[in-house]
Amino acid sequence: MSTSAGRRPTPRPRLLAGASALGLATLLLAGCGGAEDESPAQTVDPSEPVSQEDPSAAPTGNATDAQAPALEDLEDAIWDASMAQTSVNASVSGPLEQGQQLFGYNPEAFAGDDAAGAGEDGGAGEDAGAGVESGADALFELSVVGQMQGDSATELNYVPDYRVLQVGETTYQTVGGFIFDYEAQIPAEVEPEVGGAELESALLAEGEWVDVSMGELAVPRTPEELMETLRDHVEETLDGDSLADSGLEPAVETEGEQDVWVYSNEQIELTVLANAESPLLMGLTLQGEAPLEVSFDQWNEAELPTAPEESTVITDQLLQEILSGFVASADQG
Repeated sequence: MSTSAGRRPTPRPRLLAGASALGLATLLLAGCGGAEDESPAQTVDPSEPVSQEDPSAAPTGNATDAQAPALEDLEDAIWDASMAQTSVNASVSGPLEQGQQLFGYNPEAFAGDDAAGAGEDGGAGEDAGAGVESGADALFELSVVGQMQGDSATELNYVPDYRVLQVGETTYQTVGGFIFDYEAQIPAEVEPEVGGAELESALLAEGEWVDVSMGELAVPRTPEELMETLRDHVEETLDGDSLADSGLEPAVETEGEQDVWVYSNEQIELTVLANAESPLLMGLTLQGEAPLEVSFDQWNEAELPTAPEESTVITDQLLQEILSGFVASADQG
């Protein structure tokens, strides 16, 4: 964050000075010591696929009936069947404002040079908003590819290099994404002791990825997390009502070589694989001034990510040493 020349020389909140390395790491999204979910979801063993056949490639005999089943008889099965698969490629695009709501970002992070994304020397902050323009027509793009609950890769266009990899029990985030999340969470009234550009330089001197396994991330790490986020968002959009209670009109259509059931009205369009045993979610659109569009493909065939080279990873221990150095410097100053 830049320091305005006209700012009054009043005592300012200190973001880093006097904080322990543990507290600072929490602020920086490393989240050391963060509470874990007491009831973690069971992961799907990739060596034991739910089905021996890809449901999206299976015959869709129901489509010949020329009538889609009632959504009220299918709604829970859509989410359950989709989350029970082994892998998928999911893509989301829509208004930036909806992206902020979905992932819990402060809109000020996208407000331009005065936002958290603007660094003092034009370093990290200069690029922090480069991936997506602000304004009424601004859009965001997100992709989450991989196992439903396992190895996955997330990319978000909030910055040019915002990526998250979930491989085994370890979560890696690019330095660019790490710095964006750091700056995006700083309240407007707080001037940090360490700006994003300074922190980015220190991190890039040690590696390209940050081990954030102990932290909480705003973006979904796996397709399952994305689906859960979308389902919650749909329910909020409908004021708690279910899709089945929204008056969606059913239809049978063909997309490519697949028969699908489409449920739609002026507000929502839901596209489902025409397979009563496994009605996989294929697409979801929430209408508005600009639509929020979601698509799913490559069911059980999605490419899985590989872990970064060990030499490029800033471990949690190394991150703590870097943060401790900042704390010590701030205390001495």
